[in-house]
Amino acid sequence: MSWVGRAIGALEAALLAAGALLCAASGAMASDLAALGRDGVRLMQEARVPGGAVAIVDGGEVVFEQAFGVRSLKSGEPVTPETVFPLASVSKTFAGTLAADLIVAGKLDPNQPVRQLNPSFRLRQPGQADAITLEHALSHASGLVPNAYDNLIEAGQSLDVILPKFSRIRPVCRPGRCYGYQNIVFSLVEPAVVSAAGESYADLIAHKYFEPLEMITASTGYEGFRLSVNKAYPHATARRSRTFQQVRHSKDYYTVLPAAGVNASLRDMARWLVAHMGHRPEVIAPDVVALATEKRTRTKKETQRRFWRGHLKDAHYGLGWRIYDFDGEHLIFHGGGLHGYRTGIGYAPALGIGIVVLTNGESGASSRMLAEFWTEVTKGRSQSVAAR
Repeated sequence: MSWVGRAIGALEAALLAAGALLCAASGAMASDLAALGRDGVRLMQEARVPGGAVAIVDGGEVVFEQAFGVRSLKSGEPVTPETVFPLASVSKTFAGTLAADLIVAGKLDPNQPVRQLNPSFRLRQPGQADAITLEHALSHASGLVPNAYDNLIEAGQSLDVILPKFSRIRPVCRPGRCYGYQNIVFSLVEPAVVSAAGESYADLIAHKYFEPLEMITASTGYEGFRLSVNKAYPHATARRSRTFQQVRHSKDYYTVLPAAGVNASLRDMARWLVAHMGHRPEVIAPDVVALATEKRTRTKKETQRRFWRGHLKDAHYGLGWRIYDFDGEHLIFHGGGLHGYRTGIGYAPALGIGIVVLTNGESGASSRMLAEFWTEVTKGRSQSVAAR
């Protein structure tokens, strides 16, 4: 064999060896992530959460998927990866991404006043409502007191009845100057995106995301959830016994579809996560992700949230997504909570790792699980960098 042949053979052997090492490293990481997933499920089971499901994504692949518990304590039917949960405020990630998509396409102006297509929305002083733009609404920078009139949503009132009541509110700051989490004001973007795209909000979400990503059990609105055969029922703890009991599923927050109107299974949400992490650019383009996850409103109080305190060095809100500095790692995240449900989704772009958690128990266990997951993931990243 000539020296050229021997050199080529040596190079091929080296490449094979390097490939084997990369595969082994990737396999080890997947194994570590799966172990963290199992630990998280165990934590929620020990907290007696009735049921839930967890998926972990690494490099665009689902490396861990596990459902646990029951859909209903009354029926005892098991949760599966196809069980549908109301996403609660994780629904905002769809609205923010959709708005970013329309902005990038030149179909939606982020500086458009929300009142332009919501004429009954007024504040205490004339002209104050006109200063609140779509961008302010999507980034919770309207300047209003947090969760304005959410109590009226929970009382079953319609937006037609609620919106005129905003005329009693005096802003706490100018738009864009302070953070105040909203559901009603956030959802005032719906008429604008519908007008820009020429379809209903539910049809837009389905055509843009559910269908191309094959989110086959996902839906928007109360009827979508009601018609789901395999769905999780809500549970909350009784005051005296502190044990979980099944509670009535409220349809109140489906009044504000962009804020809390999406339903989906773990399999659906794993596909949504993979797409947002950059692995389905034909559905969610990189510039859309960049726009949706750009820091806009600082959310300093978030750094003190239970279980996450000490790890969150900084926190902001983008368009429907939260942006965290978690122990030095850039983290894109959103959580959700309704009576009887807790949800969460997040990913670290630089690490290519993401996680989805859906539960049908009103408990802090899922938030603790997510905080512990990211603590271990970022710790592993730090140790890996130090070993180089």
